[in-house]
Amino acid sequence: MAEVRKVAADIRRFEKGFNQIARSLLKEEGEKLVRYIKFSKFRAGGKPGPKSIVSRTGALEGSLRSIVNFTSTGLKMEISMEGVQARILEEGGVTRPHVIRPKRAGGVLAFFWPKVGAFVQFKKVNHPGSRFLPRRIIERSFEERSTQIAINMEKAMLKEWERRIG
Repeated sequence: MAEVRKVAADIRRFEKGFNQIARSLLKEEGEKLVRYIKFSKFRAGGKPGPKSIVSRTGALEGSLRSIVNFTSTGLKMEISMEGVQARILEEGGVTRPHVIRPKRAGGVLAFFWPKVGAFVQFKKVNHPGSRFLPRRIIERSFEERSTQIAINMEKAMLKEWERRIG
C-alpha cells in the first residue's frame, strides 16, 4: 500500500511540474504574440487600414499585455489592450457628435484641413462623430500565429518529457 501512495505522489509531483512548465511556455508564447502584434499591426504614420492601426503616441500598443492563468479547464492565455480607443478599435463602434476644444484656455486648434488644402485655426470644432468597423487585431493575430504557438508548445513539452523520462 505504501508503494501505491509513493507512486501516486510521484505522479502528482510530475503533473505539477509539467503544469508549471506549460504555464511558463504559454507565457513566453503570449509575450511573442504581443511583440508580433506591436511590430506587425501598428504603424507610426499614414492612414489606418483594415489590418493596421496608426499609432501617434505608442500608448495603445504599449498597453498590450499577455496574462496566463490556471482555470478549471486548464491553462488560459489572455491578450488584452487597454485604453480609451482599444475597445472601439478592436470591436468596432460609434462615437457621438461632440465639440473639440483646445487644451489650453484661450488657445486654438490648428491643423491641416485637406478639404480646404491649407492649415486652419479654430477656437472649437464640431466633430460629426465616427463609425468604426471592427479591426479584430488581437483575434486575427492569434489566428495567424496559433499553429506556430501549438508547434512550439508541443516541441518544448516533448523535450521536457524526454529530459524527465530519459
